[in-house]
Amino acid sequence: MSTERYNRTKQCFKLKRKRNRLINPPEEYATKDCCNPMLVLAKVGEYETWKNDITSAWWKLTDKLTDGVDFKLYKKGDVLASYQPSKVEFTYDDAYYATIKWQEVLGLDGAGCYYLKITYTIDGQNGEVIWGEYNLQPYSLETAKATIRVKVNLNQYYSIDDINFKSMNVVDCLRFGGFFGNMNPNFKIDNLIYENRKFENVQRERIATYTMFTDPLMFKYTDLLLNVYLLAENNIWLSDYNSFNHSWFLKDKELIVSNSPEVDYKEFSRLASITCEFTDKTRNNLAKYV
Repeated sequence: MSTERYNRTKQCFKLKRKRNRLINPPEEYATKDCCNPMLVLAKVGEYETWKNDITSAWWKLTDKLTDGVDFKLYKKGDVLASYQPSKVEFTYDDAYYATIKWQEVLGLDGAGCYYLKITYTIDGQNGEVIWGEYNLQPYSLETAKATIRVKVNLNQYYSIDDINFKSMNVVDCLRFGGFFGNMNPNFKIDNLIYENRKFENVQRERIATYTMFTDPLMFKYTDLLLNVYLLAENNIWLSDYNSFNHSWFLKDKELIVSNSPEVDYKEFSRLASITCEFTDKTRNNLAKYV
């Protein structure tokens, strides 16, 4: 009895990588919207973290051995800036990131409009995208007026871009119009009552909450807030720059998201505002009987 034989060919295929962060829409409509680069502030010679913004960008590859990516900072007019961010390899993924320290850019290239371009080669295909456009200005009470700043540390797996940030501690900032504050103490009270009906304080704990209200924002801001900053942070710090705030001490306040953010979409407009509640990252505000 004859035995049938079949020819088999072994082939290896690369899995298609997930998309990176939404950058370019599939189509654009004719609107009256003007170019609106993101505001970034810095102060040469001063090292208060809340005066010096930082921007990071990242890009996923299929294979580090065959693919490539570069991050280039340009000044308005397609002029390559003197300052160029260093490309850093991810430890646990086929990806790279670069961080722009705007204080150094201000010192080398001065204030003005910039854009960060990413050029890449993936599976033999070349491409480029503009990660973001930025308006760099020296920090002052006037330039920071009526803004808030969110700073985050990314250090875990982020499924939207399918990147494992573990051990990388990528820092990124976003500055926009809004208000942050309105601390509510939310005391947790533990009293003891004795037979004589006298109360004594056993423990008081302040579990403070803070609220962030954004101005009506374009999608590029709400996308970052909802899909990166409020979703993927390991640590988050908020700063407020409003003169009417009850507290002027809210600078790089370390917090954690305590409730789901809410979005208010403006009717017949591309704008939306976000409200989000935070609480202290470390709960050590208490007094107790010992």
